Amino acid sequence: MADSRLLKQDTKQTAICDTVSVNSPVSDTCNQRSTNNVNNGVPKTTGMPETTGILRIICGSLTLELACPAPILLTGNNPQISTILCLICTHDIAIGPGPFTITAENVLGVTTISFSGNCKPTAPGSQEATGIIAAGQFLTCNINAG
Repeated sequence: MADSRLLKQDTKQTAICDTVSVNSPVSDTCNQRSTNNVNNGVPKTTGMPETTGILRIICGSLTLELACPAPILLTGNNPQISTILCLICTHDIAIGPGPFTITAENVLGVTTISFSGNCKPTAPGSQEATGIIAAGQFLTCNINAG
């Protein structure tokens, strides 16, 4: 057992940690005088605010042997891609905030189309699904034809 007399519990520590100059890359880390001391007292900004969200569309599934009921049409606030043609694919699409609609044109003539994730069918058995995305948000919509 350690001798408790060796531990000095009322030790006061003083440190002087001022930066060398205003333009110094060295920060005042000892006293935390600013909300963000790494930037020499200037609060850090996050840059430009997000103006779009990302909608991940996963269409078809190799594992489940489901095809994509292509073409897939995406409408909304200026989507980066508005038409998807594939049998099995994943696309991350930048889209402005607000409501969006995904429509499966279904040229393959499949009888069952399903939507899941962050897009909801407009009606049971519908070839159309909708959702709402915010700037900076990441949503996923799965589309399958069986």
